[in-house]
Amino acid sequence: MTSLHCPECQVENPIENRACHNCGKPFKGEPTTVLGTPATAPAVAVAPAQSLEDDAYSNLLPSDAVLQDRYRITQLLGQGGMGAVYLATDTRFASRTCVIKEMLDHFNDPEQRAQATESFHREADFLATLKHPGIPEVYDRFTESNRHYLVMEYINGTDLEARLLEKGTPFEENEVIGWMIQCLDVLSYLHHQKPPIIYRDMKPANVITTEWGKVSLVDFGIARFFNPVSRGTMIGTQGYAPPEQYRGQVEPRSDIYALGATMHYMLTGRDPQNEPPFSFPPVKTLNPDISDEIEMLILKALDPDVENRFASADEMLGELMAIGGAQTDVVRECPHCGKLSTITRQFCPHCKQYISKKAHVLRKDASGALVTDAAGLHVNRPNSPTERFEGNKAATATTLAVPTGRTEVNFFSLRPVFYGLGAGAVLLAAAVFGARTFFSGHASIVSQGAAILTTRNADKSAGARAYANHDYQTAIADFNRAVAADPHDGEARIYLQNSYLMLAKVPTAEVAIAGPFSGQYASKGEAELQGAAFAQERINGSDHTPRLLLELADDRSGTNGAIAVSKTLGDDQDVVGVVGHLDSDASWAAMPLYNLTGLPVISPTSTSTQLSGLSPNFFRLSPDDALEGAALANYVTERMNAQTIAVLTPENAPTRQGLASAFVNQAEAAGAMVRRVPYNAQSDWAQIVNSLKSSAPQAIFLAGSHLDAIALAKAKASAGLNTPLVGGDALYLPDLLKDGGSAVEGIICGCYYHPQVDTPQARRFETDFEGKFGAPANSRAALTDEAVELFAKAAQNVGPSRTAISRYLKTLGQDGFDSLTGHARVDAQGNVRRPLYLMQVQGGRFRPLTQVVL
Repeated sequence: MTSLHCPECQVENPIENRACHNCGKPFKGEPTTVLGTPATAPAVAVAPAQSLEDDAYSNLLPSDAVLQDRYRITQLLGQGGMGAVYLATDTRFASRTCVIKEMLDHFNDPEQRAQATESFHREADFLATLKHPGIPEVYDRFTESNRHYLVMEYINGTDLEARLLEKGTPFEENEVIGWMIQCLDVLSYLHHQKPPIIYRDMKPANVITTEWGKVSLVDFGIARFFNPVSRGTMIGTQGYAPPEQYRGQVEPRSDIYALGATMHYMLTGRDPQNEPPFSFPPVKTLNPDISDEIEMLILKALDPDVENRFASADEMLGELMAIGGAQTDVVRECPHCGKLSTITRQFCPHCKQYISKKAHVLRKDASGALVTDAAGLHVNRPNSPTERFEGNKAATATTLAVPTGRTEVNFFSLRPVFYGLGAGAVLLAAAVFGARTFFSGHASIVSQGAAILTTRNADKSAGARAYANHDYQTAIADFNRAVAADPHDGEARIYLQNSYLMLAKVPTAEVAIAGPFSGQYASKGEAELQGAAFAQERINGSDHTPRLLLELADDRSGTNGAIAVSKTLGDDQDVVGVVGHLDSDASWAAMPLYNLTGLPVISPTSTSTQLSGLSPNFFRLSPDDALEGAALANYVTERMNAQTIAVLTPENAPTRQGLASAFVNQAEAAGAMVRRVPYNAQSDWAQIVNSLKSSAPQAIFLAGSHLDAIALAKAKASAGLNTPLVGGDALYLPDLLKDGGSAVEGIICGCYYHPQVDTPQARRFETDFEGKFGAPANSRAALTDEAVELFAKAAQNVGPSRTAISRYLKTLGQDGFDSLTGHARVDAQGNVRRPLYLMQVQGGRFRPLTQVVL
């Protein structure tokens, strides 16, 4: 029976698992192995297996063998006439999983041995120079005990031939177009090397696709530098190799023929290896559903006369994108000229301008407009956060002309419409901002300084324009003026720090701050920004290395925005951690995508019990709702002596059910009579209050937001109902006081930090914070400060790596961490144990009632 083999703890898992049920390691589409019937393919193809009785295989490496005191063998993936392929763990880099290709030295002829060794070394050197997301990365090369090893990236996926055989019917046209666009992008990269590299073996078995649509070309063992004046031997696969390849004469257009044969097979199910060479009937005679445009494209690619094929991979790529690229997830429009290019290209092949790697086109919405997860440009940074300022050396090969045959202008909305929510395209409002510009009056969803997400003023806007144009000196002056004009503005402070970092060109670790910077919970986001800015200034002013670069991501106070944010940040490999989201519903919606991309997340305030165990990469600084709900129930039944209690629970917020259930269970255990009252956005608060008056509860517990508390408090005041109202930490917001007025007097709620906390750390924090912002810190600012500090310590100790940082944060479960309210411990279930402070609204202020040690 097929099963997944966890490379972390070596335990087998059911094939449908997305994370190991033993150690919790997520299966992200990279380092997972399949036992039983192969459902994934190694990053290098191998020849048909030889008999294990052959002497050449009598010395295969056993499991747990260690090479170079570094690579621990975990499994044999395949073996063939020229070598074997193993799955291994690189213990030097946070137990990175990799593939090791071994050349078994079983030659009797010394000349053959020398030729094989030379070919192996040449392949290793050649592969190590290639830098493209569709080509497995080479990590290392070495010789040990007369064996030669190549260490490579492992691609967890299934080759197209295996997928087709499993499916049993041809693939849909749009799906094939998406895969072939990615293949052509790789071929374009190879063909534009100097000298050109001819792949020579394009076929479905060498195209690995992950479950999430990424394509990689594998097995470069026969690829060579192209030399037009020399002849070579015929190398390739029958059925896919063009006529000239049989004569030992190959050129870039030979790969185009093989790609055409691959498309033909994918769309018809007719395997060219089982047919006479060079015989391909028209696609529509085998599959009438295929479009005329695709049929003509395949016929041109398969022309036996090389001069009649597409002149280059770029030409074929442009035509394929023009036919169906907009219907796939693998193209995007240039925000400068509006023309299409593939998502892997960082420079527009038409206008040569830099394109943000976050401007990915995802889907067409209901109106037919292209929808993206970001807009505009991004600061020109390399892929590795540890080499941020060395420039992108690989990008030069992508500035190639790709004729699309048409011009498409994309005026897209940045509202979170990514998952079929649908929204019309909107006009571009302020293209002057370059990177992550304004659209329809709304800022981009993400920014590190080139777009404004919160309240705008002239100085901030000028700073954003300067930042987008890489004029960091001007940006510093503008953001300094913005901070002087409004000391409360955490966003301006963060952008000021980022501008200094970009000007100084020092090593940085990039952490995203994700929260509600617009929408109904914007006041929460304002506090989060202040806490993040306070931590960043303190950290960057010390001897921390790397320094901290913060990127802001606006979830717009909703789950749809959170999903959009998680997609954008997950795609950005520079981001090594996320602080957020503040709301449990937002965290619950976004966490699966964060998990799939391996992003560690520390939420300051998401407390839902539904988040417990949702992801091994999710950490939080506030205890879950089960602890808080029980503590609040104890207070209501023991200190308030309430024996009849009404519990109001929002029907449209499933993550709040845990708080209500914990409160009810504890209250009922104490002997109280509990009545549940569900409500939703359409509920009539006056009607609810009248119902409560008739049942005369001694206390009302609200498992909702501060907005619900304000509406309920005002309805209570109007009806003359004086029953005490109690809620969770979601109510501890300045907005409750500001918008609730006298109606919220007497409300009791919880929090995990307040200005009167009596610890040395809190007193120092409060003095410094109030001196900087002119106001006391609230719970969200303080907990965000703690989260940013934890990421900074992790990056300092283990470097800017998602996997390494996630591992570091897991030590919190063993050691706990120092917080502003004292040492916080983490129990065996991963739950944070720290004091809960109960507060009561008195005279328009929150005043502490008591402390409960959880």
